[in-house]
Amino acid sequence: MRKNNCFTLIELLVVIAIIAILAGMLLPALNKARESARSTACLNNLKQNGTMILMYANSNRGVFMVFSEVADGTSPWADFAMNYSSSDPAQAKAMTRSLACPSLPLADWDGSYNGLKWNTYGIWNLTEWLPESYWRILDGGKHQFYKIDRIRRPSSLPMLADTLNNQDKQSYTFSHIQTGTTKPLVAFRHGNRTNAWFADGHAAARNTGEFADAMLDSLDAVKPGTIYGYATTPQAFKLK
Repeated sequence: MRKNNCFTLIELLVVIAIIAILAGMLLPALNKARESARSTACLNNLKQNGTMILMYANSNRGVFMVFSEVADGTSPWADFAMNYSSSDPAQAKAMTRSLACPSLPLADWDGSYNGLKWNTYGIWNLTEWLPESYWRILDGGKHQFYKIDRIRRPSSLPMLADTLNNQDKQSYTFSHIQTGTTKPLVAFRHGNRTNAWFADGHAAARNTGEFADAMLDSLDAVKPGTIYGYATTPQAFKLK
């Protein structure tokens, strides 16, 4: 008698069910591993951006521009930092990609620097409400910059970080409160943590309390009573 080696319908359904269960078990672990890799890449990006910031400041008497408005246009911090990028097109393109967090890619980005420079990592804009000795606002806000060599506790100052604005995009600045048209704040998108670069040159992940404490520790003149941030959506919450 010939033996039938074909799967029955029930056996096939059982195999499919087992595969589905295994996939359901493995998928969260794979997603977690993928996000962990993105977070590591994000920290490396911040470190690279921070190096460019320090290079610029060292060549400009400790000054690093956050924003500047002149007759022929406006410039965010990345315009000044990228002056120190390589003249090699391939390397310059790689450095452009390092300006933003890989966990929140900009939709419809054309790959150009100009298409990204307003939606990069955010630099801390202390605004007029935090008048520190290392922070300057000139000409009615047209020029805003740090005097990095005057920062008393650079290891505490989170100068560059993951950000989000009310358009669900990264923003080139962030503040301790919701301000401006797009209300940019620090974003905690890496497992309830944000990645940040500090003015002494190190980059690290911080949870909400740690980040708020770092901001407060870096301030001498005024310590705000409330600090706000976003998680993965533009719904503001209090860090402190």
